[in-house]
Formats: sequence, structure tokens, C-alpha cells
Amino acid sequence: MRLREGEGVLEFAPQAAPVRLGLDADLGDGQPLHAEQRLEAGQGTVAAGLVSATLSGAGLTVTARGTLETPLAGGHLIAAVNTDGLPGSDDPGNNDAPGPYAARGDRSAQTVPLTGQDPAAFQYDHADFTVAYRQGNAPIETLSVPGQPTALSAVTHAAPGAPVFTAFVAGVSVTARTETLTPDGTRLLRLAQFPAVPGSDTLDLIVSGPTGDTERRLTRGQDYTLDAETGLITLASPLPAFTVEGGLLVTQSLRAAYRLEGAGERQLAFGAEIRVKRGALNVSAATVSLPGTGAGSGNTTAVRAAYDTGRDASSAALSVTSLAAISGGNVSVSAAAAGSLPSGARLSVSAAHQSDGYAGLNAARDGTHATASAAVPIGARLSAEVAGEYHDAPDSSGAAGSTGPAPHTQQAQVSAGVRANLNPVTLGLGVKSQFGPSEGTSLTASAGYHAAPVDVDVTHAQPLTGNVNPQTTLSARYQVTRQVAATLGGTVTWPGGNAVPGQALSLGLESRLGGTNLRAAYELPTAGGGGNRARFGADTTLPLSANLSASLGGGLTQELAGQGRPDPQREYNLNAALRYRDARLSASGSSDFSVKNGQLRTVLRGGASLSVNDFATLNVDTLSEFGPARGDRFTAGGALRKNAWQGLLSASYERGSLSTTGAGTLLGSGELAYHAATWAMRGGLAVRAVPGDPGSLTVQPSLSGSYHLSDRFAVGGALHTQWQPATGVARTAAGVEGSVRALPGTWLTLGYNFTGFDSISTQATQRGAYLRLDISADERIRNLLSGAAKPDAGKTDDPAAPAGPETPAKDTP
Repeated sequence: MRLREGEGVLEFAPQAAPVRLGLDADLGDGQPLHAEQRLEAGQGTVAAGLVSATLSGAGLTVTARGTLETPLAGGHLIAAVNTDGLPGSDDPGNNDAPGPYAARGDRSAQTVPLTGQDPAAFQYDHADFTVAYRQGNAPIETLSVPGQPTALSAVTHAAPGAPVFTAFVAGVSVTARTETLTPDGTRLLRLAQFPAVPGSDTLDLIVSGPTGDTERRLTRGQDYTLDAETGLITLASPLPAFTVEGGLLVTQSLRAAYRLEGAGERQLAFGAEIRVKRGALNVSAATVSLPGTGAGSGNTTAVRAAYDTGRDASSAALSVTSLAAISGGNVSVSAAAAGSLPSGARLSVSAAHQSDGYAGLNAARDGTHATASAAVPIGARLSAEVAGEYHDAPDSSGAAGSTGPAPHTQQAQVSAGVRANLNPVTLGLGVKSQFGPSEGTSLTASAGYHAAPVDVDVTHAQPLTGNVNPQTTLSARYQVTRQVAATLGGTVTWPGGNAVPGQALSLGLESRLGGTNLRAAYELPTAGGGGNRARFGADTTLPLSANLSASLGGGLTQELAGQGRPDPQREYNLNAALRYRDARLSASGSSDFSVKNGQLRTVLRGGASLSVNDFATLNVDTLSEFGPARGDRFTAGGALRKNAWQGLLSASYERGSLSTTGAGTLLGSGELAYHAATWAMRGGLAVRAVPGDPGSLTVQPSLSGSYHLSDRFAVGGALHTQWQPATGVARTAAGVEGSVRALPGTWLTLGYNFTGFDSISTQATQRGAYLRLDISADERIRNLLSGAAKPDAGKTDDPAAPAGPETPAKDTP
């Protein structure tokens, strides 16, 4: 912040809620300044909504949609309601539910805080507290509460050093599911069970290789989309079961977590927490109760403490964390500390104990585990290292009986050594002793070379006593050219101990030339009959023009015949995609081919969105799969809005594995409306058919209109016809209605259908009388409540004015 003539201006981006700011400034005079300021919420109110209630022979139908943002009692309230359901995702472009929903932020950073399983949600932000009922993470930091429940939550905001209280209560679905999906090189995957609750899903990519597993949470709407109704997962790019990373052959899988539809199965969940942060110390305590019988269910009470001085190379640093939790009489306790000195010395210690059978939140490994390590520099190039670990864990061999506790196995290890950094060479020498089922003392040696084009590390442990095996760990990379590199990595277990000798090594080759990547890896055979397989993959991106690009990719995984593998498998995939984008047209098409276990699977996908002009848009999307499952899905739509003309067009066709019912269904509808100053006309056509069944074709045209006699009275009429060509049956629904404006923005309509039938669209076509109340929420409601209502100048600016016998909330484009 720069001072000009003794003044400095600190400008903030718009805040989503009232906040309290603390400002520290050092002007260089040895007297730091501290000031606090509360940023107030804007005093403007924004509200929009519609309520429509229709009483007829079919019963009472109510549709309500609206949003509200307003200052209230020194805070800021944002609320949303939608009887058709709020969005189940916090994606601003989410289309899970129709109608408006509350969104706040500017054009560059939009947030959608109000989502959930219920028709209503709100959030009230005050400088001292926040109260909300919405979908989101539980406000608990001591424990990791899974999922994003739709919960009533409260969080207090306190001055630094003062306690903060949080609590939540929610109805949580006990139909939670978690499953592992194996990709096949295409973009399309399926959940085992569906329909899922929209927005309840998470997807994690798990990569397993010789060095362990890594996980990455995929982003909904960016990395994948889920059709909750059919359980179809569409990935942004093809995903094979095997790939090459860093020259090593690794496997890929997806872990999907979601909830099944079924609001009636929601059960009570609740939790509360108190936390205090004073300087580097952060202490909290919480209790959480979750329904169900799986991991994390029941009550978990925990205390967490953390102390962190930060990372500063010029001073000593210390970080300590600890957690103690109890659930169902079982406990889980852990503590870890890490510190460093300006001299470069480092120390880390960790210990944990978890009762067998602990099933509460933040569960880790059963048993007792401890690790410690330290590194101390000795001069500029030499350092000394010591380490130790202890494990007392349930026996993984499954030798436990049907009753009683499982037997435990104890294993310990201590090591010490020195390491020299003679850039580019590194050397290490040490000793390692093991105690337990594997026991003995080994001499360890390591060597490394790190200078282009070679990067290699080798570590070997040679037993001197005991029953442990000699073992060598290798990691090497050679840059053949600027574009080509060869790799070798893995471990070799030599004979001479109680472990089965063998190796887990992988050879790799990587090449990059422009936009083309080539990767190959071979996994050497292992003693257990695994390995002995190769993977070759390639992908490229080709810019064909300024607006058009193509991408190609593929891979082959081949198992080689050997002992215990009389029938080696081969898997391969091939993918191609085209993308086009200009000012008005965005289009893409892709094809994925994969062969697994001798079965060919093909997935074809295409889509386009076209802005015909400033008034009309068209879009189309198609998806087909061939192979073990066969299905098609096609959707198309269009919209028109030009002056007095408004129109909507939609069509869909689905069958087979991509259909919600499994049977082929064709649906289509179109509407065109014209609104003049005192009258309006609307025409529509709806079609439904099952291909292959001529008798299923049903066509339903409609025509309706309304006329405003004055600024308070209107009349209207409608004619609907339903025709089935195969049977020659034709039904007609004709009716009239009259409307009166009872209050500003409020219309009361009485109508009667002389004839009627069951509609295949959302239009009201049943015979008999109906009464409808339409209320729009805008500035006229506020004026009415404040006693400042003014007569309307005309009818055309009234959102709640009747547009004909159809329900405006559902049929207005």
C-alpha cells in the first residue's frame, strides 16, 4: 500500500458476506499499527420469484420459485426456493433443476452457495455468526465428516484468540455407496446402482505403481459429468486401465462415492465443535454422530491440538499435531512432530495407536505404530541420518479365529548412516537392524549420479545376520536426446532370507516431439507369476486451423505367456476427437474403441451449439455405445426470443443401455408465442412415440390466447387435441378462463375445461373447473407492504399476468 500525502487507500474485491478485517501496517518508524474494520453488507435488496397454485379435479398443484438477497438485522440474508428442487451441485452452470437459484459474485468469480436436497435453502451472514440451511461441508475441523450433507449449521465469528463454536444437524441418506470402477480406455463408465442423488457424487482417480498409490479428486463438470438418473459417468478424456508414468507401468482405477435416491431413508446426523486459535496454537474438540452401519457411523468424540511456528529458513521451525478420538468404546490416538534448525538439522517423530475394530471417523491403521527420523549436517557436504520405526498390527495372514481378538505381529527397525553430497555424485553408508518375524542386521549402501543426461539412484541392503533378504532399489533415467528418455525402476529381492526372492522392475521409454507423446514400458516377470507385460501408448494434438483441432490417442497392453499364465490377455484402445469453435458455433465429436477380454466396445459422441443470430440458438447432442451393451441417446433443442416472439423447441430419443427405462422412447415438443400490448397467442405441438410400435404414436397440438380487457381484468381460452393415428382416436380439451388482478403482482384466475383428457405435456387439459393463484415477487410487493403501491401503467410489464390457461410457471419460455 503506497502512501500519497500521508494517505493510503486499501481497496477490496466485493465480499460475499459481512466480514471483520484486521490490518497491520509497519511504516518503518518502529511503531507498527493495528486497526480493525467491519465491512458492512450492501443495503440493496434483490428479490424475484413466482408462486402459482392451481386447484382442479386433479387436486392442488403448487409451483414456487424465487430468490432473495437482503440486509437483515445487521447481516445479509440470501435465500432460494424451488418446489421442483434446488440444484444438487455448487457448479454455477449446473442444470440439475429448472428455474432461478441464488448466485452471487461478479462475472469473474461466481459462487452458488444455495444447493441441497430440499426445495428451500438459506444462508444468513453476520459479522458475529453465520446460520445456514444448505448443502455443503460440515463446519467441523477436528474430524473429517464425509460427504456434503444438506444441513442446518451455525458458526460463530470471534475476535482472534476467542473461542469459536460450530454445530450442524442434518438428515443424511443411509443409502451411501462406494465402489471401484475399472476403466477400459473409453470416456463412458457406469455406476453399479442408480439413480443417484444429484450432486452427491465424488470421483477419485487412483494410480497404483511400484512406488505406491496416489489419489486425485476429479472435479465435477470439468473432469467428468454424471447422469444421476441412469448412473452414466462421462469423462472429459479417455481413461485406460494401464498407462505409463515416469517410465513405469501403472494401473488406473476410479473410486466413486454417491448416495442413492430415497429421501425417505434420511436419518438424523449432528455434530458440534469448539476451537480456539492463539498464535501458533490451535486447539479444538468435537463430537459427531452419523447414522448407518458403515465406517464412520455412530458417535465419534475427539480432541485435536496443533502448534505450528511456520516455515522460516532463518529461524527454528516446529510443527506438532495430535488427535485423540473415541467411538463405540474404541480409541484412535495419534501425534506427530517435525522441526528444523537454521543449520539444516531436521527431526520428525510420529506415534499412533488404534483399537482393533475402531470404526469411527478419521480411522487409520489398527494397532500401534511409531516412527522417528533425524538428519544433522556435518560440514558443507556431509550429513548424518538416524531413523527408527515400530509396528504392532493385527496379523494380515488371517490366522485369527472366529472369536476373540486377532493375533498381532510386532516388527521394529532402526537405522543409522552418513550421506555425502559430492555434486553431482551422492554416496551413503549405514547400518540397519530389524526385530520381529524378519530380524537381522544389514549393511546399507547407496549411490547416485544427477547430471544430464543421467539421473540414477541405487540403494542396497546386505544382511550380516538374521533371516532378512538382500534387497536392491533402483531408479534410473537416461535422456537419450532432448525428446527421448529411457527409464528403469523397481526393486530386486535376492535369495538368502525368509522372503520369496524376485524382482518388480519396469523398463520404460518416453518420447515427445511437438504435440506428440510416445510412452512404452515393460514390467519384468515377478516370482509370483505377475508382471511380464508391456504397455505402449501414444497421443497427439493437431491444430488443423485457427478454429479446428484434432486429437488422436491409443494404447496397447499385452501380457506375455509364462508360468501360471496359459492364456495371456491383450487390451488396447484407440481414441479420436475433433473440436471446432468460432464466434457462433461450438462443435465436437469423438470416437473411443477398446478391446478387453476379446470384446470390442465402441463409444461415439457428438455435440454442437449454434447461435443462429442474436435471437435464436440451436443445440444438439448424441451418444451411442456398441459392444456388450447397446444404446443410443439423442437430444436437440432451440430457443427464440425476438421482440414480441418467443419460442422453445426440444426433442429427445433414447433406447437400450442409454435409456432410463431400457425401451426406446421418442419425445418432442415445440411452442411459439406472440405477445402484443393487450393480447397474446400461443401455439404448441407435443409428440410421443416408441419406435417399432406404430400404435404408440401420439400427437398433441394446442392453441391458446388471452386478452386484457383492462389493467385489472383478462379473459382467455384454449383448445387442445390429442390424436393417435393408428387407432384414429382423437380427444379434445376446450376451456375458457377469466382473471382478475387482486393486488399488484397478484392474479386470481377461474377457468373451466368443457372437455378434457390426460396430457402428454405439462399443459392443464383435464375436464372440469380450476382455480389458479399467480403471485410474482418484485418491487410491487415491497411497495404494497410499505403502503406505497402505485397503479400499473399497463399489463405487459406484469410477470404474473395470465398468459393463457396453461400454468405460467411451467409453460412460459
